[in-house]
Order: sequence, then structure tokens, then C-alpha cells
Amino acid sequence: MGKSSILILFMFITGVVNAQQTEYYREPDHLYKTAMELFSKEKYSAARQTFEQYLQEPKGGTAYRMDAFYHQAVCAYELFHPDAATLFTAFLDDYPESLNNGLTHFYLARIGYREKKYRNAVPHFEKTDIYYLNNDEIAEYYFKLGYCYFIKSDFEKASRNFNEITRVESKYQTAAQYYYAHIAYINDNYNTALESFQKLKSSDVFGAIVPYYITQIYFEQKKYDDLIAYAQPLVEEGSIENKKEVIRILAESYYLKGDYTNALAFFNKYESNSPTISREDYYSMGYCNLKTGQYKRAVDCLQKVVNVEDSITQKAYYHLALCFLNLNNKQSARNSFEFASKQNFNSAIREQSLFNYAKLSYELNFSSVAVNAFRNYIKACPNGMNVDEAN
Repeated sequence: MGKSSILILFMFITGVVNAQQTEYYREPDHLYKTAMELFSKEKYSAARQTFEQYLQEPKGGTAYRMDAFYHQAVCAYELFHPDAATLFTAFLDDYPESLNNGLTHFYLARIGYREKKYRNAVPHFEKTDIYYLNNDEIAEYYFKLGYCYFIKSDFEKASRNFNEITRVESKYQTAAQYYYAHIAYINDNYNTALESFQKLKSSDVFGAIVPYYITQIYFEQKKYDDLIAYAQPLVEEGSIENKKEVIRILAESYYLKGDYTNALAFFNKYESNSPTISREDYYSMGYCNLKTGQYKRAVDCLQKVVNVEDSITQKAYYHLALCFLNLNNKQSARNSFEFASKQNFNSAIREQSLFNYAKLSYELNFSSVAVNAFRNYIKACPNGMNVDEAN
């Protein structure tokens, strides 16, 4: 073949190729196809611009234009553009019969969740067609819908959604397990909560908070031995969230078991780590000091309690009186018994306080006061255990 023939063939092939390329670029939907290629490569900014350019042209197939509108909105979502919700809403209005509407609601729900507009997100989640979601999106759907219900305090629906993915491996699994366990805990469903929290002990995110929940659950179940066996090593060796609260629960557990020495040790540790502690805890500390023979320290604690007229104050005055008796301070003991006798929250304490007030009045030579006090005791407690002695 001569040089001239080769040149003619080359020019013919080049002409065909150029004609095909020209024909491609003249094709009404070529911009759509270009945009979809960019979209598939996650080049959302360029894809959005191309989708917009395509939609501005008067030509193009109806199906392509509808799909371009939808993917334009998805690009806006992926790019965190503020008009994403507006585009998705417009798509629903313009194409109410589109098969993409279920996914459109999912994107609108995601936007509401992202912007912490949880109440707005719920209706869109409920209109989402999960059959069009992949496995990761299904996990996201159940977690985010569950969280929206959780924020609305609709714990039944929240729990139901979280439970859908507690056994499914995904990036939302441990968070779903935590919220599912937390809801079980606040609903007093302690066995379920305990089982769920125990699965989170090795979690990097939730592992540190789990011991507090498990300690609380054992306490509510009155399983004080289990609580102590579980929590005490963690307090002494580990780093846990709400450590001082766990220390207080340990103290109260020992207290309820009647182990006042260990209770006092943990109450003292709790006090040293807390800027303020409650009246109830001061009362318990005072009682532990009384039972372990530390009467001056008991007085210090109990005197912090007697500032409100209630049952704790009545008990505190009674135990203050016992401390003063052990400190051989009968006058202060008499006064404390008198205060305790004037309150009616606990009839047994009132009876004992009436009698001991009268008895100490007699021993301290308040003769006329003592006679009236014994008469008051006999009148108030005609069947009391000290009536014979009072007479």
C-alpha cells in the first residue's frame, strides 16, 4: 500500500472517530451520563455541577431528568450543602410516584438527625423503605431512629429499634447495645440490663461507664455480696467513671450488711473525694462511728443532720444521746433524748427517748421535771416496756 493510500485510510478513520465523538456530545443525555460517572467515583462537587447543567437544558429523557434531580440532591447531601433538604423536598413534590421516594425520605431523616432536629427526622425515617437500603444503611436506620425516639422519651419504640441491631455487627452495634441496656435499666428490667451491660465491659467507648451501671443494678437487686465482689477490686485497682459514686454504693452496701467497719472506711473515702455529701450519708457515717465506738466523730457527723424536722433528725437525736452517754455527758444526752421524744416519726424511738429523758432528769436532780416526765411517759405509752420501772 502506498503512502498516499495509508494517508487516505488514516484520514477516513479519524473522520469516523471524530464523527462518533461529535455525535456523543450532541446526544441529549450525554451530560447525565458524564455526571453519573463522576457520581460513581464520589466526585460529588463536579457531579452536582454537571447534573445542574444537564437539568438546565430543555432536552433529555424524562426518566434521566428525574434521576438527575435525585442525584443532584444526593450530591448536595454528601457535600453538606445547606440546600440539600430543600432539593429532596422539591423532588418529592415534583415526582411523587418515583421509586426513589423511600430513599429520599431516608436522606431527609439523615439531615434532620445530622442537624439534631430529631422530631422532624422521625416522620421521614418512618416513611423510609428499608428494602432499598444496604446492610450498613439498615444498621444506621435502626440506630438513628431509635436515638430519635430516645430523645423524645419514647423508650418503648427506642428500645425496639436498638434491639434490631444489638446482635448485628456494624459501627452502630455497641452504641445500640448501650442505649438498649440503659433503657432496660431505667425501666427496672435489671436482668436484661445486666446482661447487656456485661457485653460492653471491653468497649473502648462505654467500658469505663459500665461498672457504675452494674454496681447500681446489684444494689437495686439487694445483691450486696455480688456488688462488693464486683466493685471493690475495680475501685481499688481500676480507673472507672463515677468512681466516687461507686465508692458510696460500696459504703452503703456494707452498711446494709451490718459491716460497719468496712462501711465506715468507704464512707470516709467517699467524703474525702466529695465537696459535699448528703444528710443521709452523714447519718450513716454517724451511725457507723457509733457502732465502732468512735463517739466524738459520730457526734460530729450526726450534728450535721439535725437541721430538718423529719425521721432522720429524730433518729440522729436518739443516736446523739447514746454517743453523749458513752462520752459521760449526761446533760447533752438528756437534751438529745428530749428532742427525739418530741417527734412522732418513729414510735419506738419516741418511747425510748421519753423514758430516758425522764430517767436522766431524775439522775441529774431535776426532780419535779422528772416526775412530770415519768407521768408523761406512762400516759403516752401505757403498754410500754419501761412502764413498771417508770412507776
